[in-house]
Amino acid sequence: SEGESAAKKAKGMQLKMVKTLWGMEEAGDPTKWDDMFASIKAKGYAGIEAITLGWRGNVDLLVELLNKHGLALVCQIHTTGGDL
Repeated sequence: SEGESAAKKAKGMQLKMVKTLWGMEEAGDPTKWDDMFASIKAKGYAGIEAITLGWRGNVDLLVELLNKHGLALVCQIHTTGGDL
């Protein structure tokens, strides 16, 4: 049946919770990212969601800290406006 097929496909999948940085003051200050990511990880999140404007000037630091804290990145993309 269709339900059984979907269940077989879903077997082995995992739902992972991701914390958005939207509205977090620390997100705008790269000197606070280490502590912020530690806190996010301690709360059980598997990753963060962030807009590129918030981190693209600090890509190396972002990658270093995500790896340090075992977090993934979900990149929020805006498709309108002057900065894509």
